[in-house]
Amino acid sequence: MDCHGLTRRPLRAGRLRRIGFVVFDESGSTAVEFALLLPMLCLLMFAVIKFGIVFNNYVQLTNAAAAGSRYVAISRGWNSTSTSLGPYSGAIDAAQKAAPNLGSTTLKNGAVVYVNGTQCGSITTGNSASDTACAALLAPLDSNGNATTAAVGQPAKISLTYPCDLAIFISVFPNCTLNASASGAVQ
Repeated sequence: MDCHGLTRRPLRAGRLRRIGFVVFDESGSTAVEFALLLPMLCLLMFAVIKFGIVFNNYVQLTNAAAAGSRYVAISRGWNSTSTSLGPYSGAIDAAQKAAPNLGSTTLKNGAVVYVNGTQCGSITTGNSASDTACAALLAPLDSNGNATTAAVGQPAKISLTYPCDLAIFISVFPNCTLNASASGAVQ
């Protein structure tokens, strides 16, 4: 007997085995580990997918900028009576066609066109005013009112901005913006 008046019974081998079986059983540990790691693996997978989408948008934006600058560079002979699109309108149209998966309104709102470092078009000036301003920079007039080739070889540049969304479950970078610009020599 012990001090409390209880008798202890010696542990038998069968009873000891049952206790050991319960204490050292690892049959559900794999499921518990999987349940603990699954949220982190899903978050990592969604992050990789989201980064891939944003990178794809950046590649499309870069291609759109290249197409837009190419259009401005070859628009030297445009005038307001022409039936083709003007330098600014055509550059925006070419950019939108080069990036069909990007929102066309959002892409147009973030476009700025420069000729020889001078801004000649943006959404704030409007299409017709921008076309006229770009045409004047692409083919400046001489004293007799004739178009000159002074702009040939000068850079024609377009800068595009596009909002990116890096939110997976929460907004990580709420004001993320992709920027791309391209320039080409005026022909």
